[in-house]
Amino acid sequence: MAEHSPLGASGAERWMNCPGSHVILKTLDLPASDDTDFAREGTAAHTAAAYCLRNGIDAWEIEGQTFDGYVVDGEMRDSIQLYLDTLAEVRTEHGKKVITELVENRISGDFNPLFFGTVDSGIVGQEIIDITDFKYGAGIAVDAFENAQLKYYGVGLLEKFMGATRIRLRIVQPRAFHVDGPVRVWETTTKELREWKRTTLIPAMARAEVDTTLVPGDWCRFCPAKLACPLLTSIFGASITADATALNHFSAATLARDYSLLDAAKHYWKAVETEVYRRLSQGEAVTDGTPGRTYKLVPKKANRVFTAEGVEEAKKLFTPEELYVTEMKSPAQLVKLGDKGKEFVKEYAYTPMTGTTVAVSTDPRVGVKVVPPTEAFSKLLELPE
Repeated sequence: MAEHSPLGASGAERWMNCPGSHVILKTLDLPASDDTDFAREGTAAHTAAAYCLRNGIDAWEIEGQTFDGYVVDGEMRDSIQLYLDTLAEVRTEHGKKVITELVENRISGDFNPLFFGTVDSGIVGQEIIDITDFKYGAGIAVDAFENAQLKYYGVGLLEKFMGATRIRLRIVQPRAFHVDGPVRVWETTTKELREWKRTTLIPAMARAEVDTTLVPGDWCRFCPAKLACPLLTSIFGASITADATALNHFSAATLARDYSLLDAAKHYWKAVETEVYRRLSQGEAVTDGTPGRTYKLVPKKANRVFTAEGVEEAKKLFTPEELYVTEMKSPAQLVKLGDKGKEFVKEYAYTPMTGTTVAVSTDPRVGVKVVPPTEAFSKLLELPE
């Protein structure tokens, strides 16, 4: 069995929404996910975390060791420790009701030969199954709510363990900011998950194997077929030739359609930038023969820094008040100090309103009611003199 399924959990959001992406990847013999430095570093963090779990040790005990070509530094150590501590809390909550604990456990299902993968952590109790996915990525914060990847893992464990009635799906992501914190949990019932398997997962897997329909969306971000996707290339071509002055005359339906394509277009642009940088880094030429379209690598802009000698001389020449700037730690930093910090933040910290942004109607955040200017002015005109 291959290490990663082309219809696996990590790409579930993509192939469930865009079945044609699977066909493209299979036709071009591309991997199911991007192989980047970030992805390889994440794999190393998972390997190191699994080593700690299997050996019953804390993360500080492996600091400085190398896993999959990456050295466990302070940041990786702290991230792994949060994952270990979270699982310890789950274990304690289950108490004596734990039936088994799984680490990097292989799942599969008889309903489709391409249904297989690996669950980071599964703690199976008599009433509850806890599935925890450790994410080391720092860029995109992932929600646990209705997460297709986690539900895929849940289905896999339900193939093995039938007794529990509830299932908790958990994300541990220490390096990406999320309003709900680095640990997010969503709970559902095993009955609802089995219904999702029957009505959504199984039909989606069958469709992905034969349906060539391409549907752009945020899932394009991690699709290895971005640069080969005919839909994304056509969106890119249309965007660079479109007349933006006509936007005022667009209907609401046309604007909504075009807005839904923005994420996909951005992911394509980013993929072009990444590919150009990769080729230039390998010494390849990127040009169409004209000076305006011939590219090279240049040093990034940077701020001046002091030499080690300069730091020591500055301490002699300037007073501490002149040399150093201090500021209060943020709520997120105080939380890391333990229970004392958590209680303080809970009582005194708040999330300020910094403005509004556009989101799809299915987003769980509460929408902001906007009063149209015509309505606001009409109310002012009704005020008595």
